[in-house]
Amino acid sequence: MKSFIPNRAMLHTHSFGVEHSASSSQSTEATVTIDDEVVRISAMFVKPRYNNEARNSTDINSKPGDTAIVYSCELAEIKGKFDPGKAQALGLERGPKYRELQLGNSVKTVAGRMVRADC
Repeated sequence: MKSFIPNRAMLHTHSFGVEHSASSSQSTEATVTIDDEVVRISAMFVKPRYNNEARNSTDINSKPGDTAIVYSCELAEIKGKFDPGKAQALGLERGPKYRELQLGNSVKTVAGRMVRADC
């Protein structure tokens, strides 16, 4: 899966899951908020680390602005569009081998050259 957050998504934000206050103990694990065959969105609370005597972030009086929520958006891999002209230029003839390439499988040309689907 590839991960990215497009700029246009930043304009349309909304909250998921349970509310947490800045003073409550918060998990460092990501909470999956949406998970289906197209996208997985996870949220994670992030707090600053302090270099003093405090053993953890709950020992320090933190302000609500000290906590951030990071969202991770993972998309399923999107296969490219099949280009019959490129397949023909690589030495493949129309037929079942085109279908195999469209399914993501590598095929051999009549001349014995291996053609990968990601070419």
